[in-house]
Amino acid sequence: MFTAADRSPNGYREYGRSQVARVADIEPLLSLGLTAADIRAFLPCLGDAIADGPVCPASAAVIARRLADVDDRIAALAAARARLVDALTRAGAGELARPHEPPGARTTG
Repeated sequence: MFTAADRSPNGYREYGRSQVARVADIEPLLSLGLTAADIRAFLPCLGDAIADGPVCPASAAVIARRLADVDDRIAALAAARARLVDALTRAGAGELARPHEPPGARTTG
């Protein structure tokens, strides 16, 4: 994904603007849970305002696969939540099973 960096006389790595821009493109992809192997599919798009621009055809399959993974995790978490609510209900503490509130949804008043 990266070319070798030049070295300064003191041995520090020196990166060019294009390398810094590539890291700036890759960081959001990593934060989404994509692996280095996944990100290789995005390499043709990097540098083209990937966060705001159209999806590269090469990356569409990766995005679809990751979306399916997220959906599978959501389904598994929903099933686990249902089992926990059921356990609380059977224990007579069903009122403790509050509906989910997204972060920041609570208001004080």
